[in-house]
Amino acid sequence: MGLKTQFICRRSERNTKVIVFSRGLGVGHVKRDLEVIKELKKRIQNMNVMFCSYGSGLKYLRKKGLNTVDMKAEFTFSYCETFIQSLITAYKIVTDFKPQLLIGDEEFYVPVVGKMLRVPVCFITNWFPDRNDVLGLSCLDVADLIIFPGLSSNVEVPSKLVSKVLFAGPILSSSSLKRIRSMPSKNILKRKLGYSTNQRLILVVGSTTLVDLGFLYISVKAFEVINKTFPETAMIAITSREVNKEEILEEADQKKENVKVINFVSNIISYMAASDLVITEGGYNLLGELLTVDTPAIFITFQQHRVQEQLIKTMQEKGVVIWIPREELSVSRLSYEIHRVLSDSNILSRMSEAKKDILKEFSAKKVVDAILQLL
Repeated sequence: MGLKTQFICRRSERNTKVIVFSRGLGVGHVKRDLEVIKELKKRIQNMNVMFCSYGSGLKYLRKKGLNTVDMKAEFTFSYCETFIQSLITAYKIVTDFKPQLLIGDEEFYVPVVGKMLRVPVCFITNWFPDRNDVLGLSCLDVADLIIFPGLSSNVEVPSKLVSKVLFAGPILSSSSLKRIRSMPSKNILKRKLGYSTNQRLILVVGSTTLVDLGFLYISVKAFEVINKTFPETAMIAITSREVNKEEILEEADQKKENVKVINFVSNIISYMAASDLVITEGGYNLLGELLTVDTPAIFITFQQHRVQEQLIKTMQEKGVVIWIPREELSVSRLSYEIHRVLSDSNILSRMSEAKKDILKEFSAKKVVDAILQLL
């Protein structure tokens, strides 16, 4: 990669303005953007940040009390029409705010706005357009820096973009890593959640973007199978507000008191750290958080998320996770993998060692080092 990542300390007296345009489908995009901003604020003394988002992303940011503009994304049957509407809105926002930096998280109009107004753009994306997507490739071509939160081994980068791509892995700030590493022990966290230390706790985390009831039903049924062999086991399923919790609980034929279904929580990493196993359909952000805790994980991926599937496959090859493609998911397959993890204490130690090696490649610091070269 042609990017230099050595950081030169900057003590700017001016007020540096930054606008972050975050994809609003789910909260994974805004969460990683916040990690970047958190790290960036450590390097720039005077920084004024404006966020622009919609949907779940907008709600999450406003709940945090952050300065956020509603992009009012009106999705039409024409992608080009939606693109143009968003571009016009963003152009007005940037013209009024006059930032020194734009960060766009999978909002492809952002590099175009930056080019038009001569503002440097850092673009974060989980995927690259294929060769037939002329609009997508053209947008990325005018970005100054492209952050890919994965590994170079699991994606093919269009040749014209190679020199501006930084493979950062799932993005976590140094302060978040410090907070995670200073958390109490698994037993203390487990007791805080109301479980005894001798109980095996399985955490099931659904997707915030795509509600997959089939995944939740299969997870509950697999738990019922496991509960016969490990009767002291309990399960927590964390899912979106759109899901009827009672419907999920109806799948638990026996010992319903051992199954709890809750809505998404802000401290999900504490739940992961307290658990003995995590089963998830989560994305890049959740993978990054999982890498920091000593909890084995089973990842379920969808065929339409080709890049994510490649990333999780790579992670399995490195010994970090257990991977089940969505089309192979069944009660028998999932219960088999759960039984394997709960029966073999060596799996945890092997995954922990593999995570340490992988985590060295991941951090928001690496991203900010590259961003500062644009200012």
